[in-house]
Amino acid sequence: EQVLVKSDGSTVGATQLITSEVEELLRSPGARWPSSVYLGGNQLIVEAVGNQGTIIIFGAGHIAQALAPLARKVGFRTVVIDDRQELANRDYFDTVDDIILLESFRNSFQNLEIDSNSYMIIATRAHQYDREVLAQALKTGAGYIGMIGSKTKRDTIFEDLLTAGYC
Repeated sequence: EQVLVKSDGSTVGATQLITSEVEELLRSPGARWPSSVYLGGNQLIVEAVGNQGTIIIFGAGHIAQALAPLARKVGFRTVVIDDRQELANRDYFDTVDDIILLESFRNSFQNLEIDSNSYMIIATRAHQYDREVLAQALKTGAGYIGMIGSKTKRDTIFEDLLTAGYC
């Protein structure tokens, strides 16, 4: 028997689940990752449909302008962060969930809640800003951290971070 349990608790398909069991399923570890759950004497395989994570894009340039609408379209909550008011605005990002205008990339994570469902893309306009954001990102519990750049840029930033004590 298959049943779809929507995020609001309603169900689609033949089911004998009662409201309290649906609520328990939504709170279970299987509500986010595929897993086996025992409920009412039955073994259920629970797998989330869709994605409930957040993509945080550092840099509001051409990469973010192409990536943000795509991420939003496939179900991610989408946040764009930059220090340039002329780019970090609704004229460029009318479909994202949030736009954060920073004073400086030195405090990129000041008001962000980062967890294992956070996916970071670092694509600022300069190597020093990418390095600054990456150094801060490595101290978080993000599920994914990616940085866009050439091999030379990557190697330079990684070597710099290793020298600074990041492992």
